[in-house]
Amino acid sequence: MKEDLVEQLHKNHPHLFKRTDVEMEGSRMPYTMFGIECGDGWFNILDTLFDCIESDVNQAAQSLQWRTEDKNTPKEKLIEAQEKFDAAIAELPTIHQIKEKFGSLRFYYGGNRDNIEPYVHFAEALSGRTCEQCGNPGKSRGGGWIHVSCDPCEAVRK
Repeated sequence: MKEDLVEQLHKNHPHLFKRTDVEMEGSRMPYTMFGIECGDGWFNILDTLFDCIESDVNQAAQSLQWRTEDKNTPKEKLIEAQEKFDAAIAELPTIHQIKEKFGSLRFYYGGNRDNIEPYVHFAEALSGRTCEQCGNPGKSRGGGWIHVSCDPCEAVRK
């Protein structure tokens, strides 16, 4: 995926990508340094997947904002809203790798999986029907190297 699209995903979903340093193969590097190894056509699938994953965080953030803006909110309600927001962020998965494999999206992550696995499975299935290059409907093609492409992108590829 082009660097500007990866940056847009990071900008759209700061809670998923803004992490402290982590151990990766013996060295320490922030998660914001990893790339997304797939075509630009899957940008919308990933963006929507991340929206679903962050839905609890977004709801908690809205609640916190409303309570903060209301000058009559008791201090204990503000603290409660902040705790819910912090808990929602803590429940987010840790993204390890995003790539194409066997013609569909693969999303490797750790942490809490229960709430997001259905979203991940749906995104992976949708990618198997979406042209990886342009995002239009596509189909699985190839013998040795399986890929998903629409007819126009496949014509250019050959």
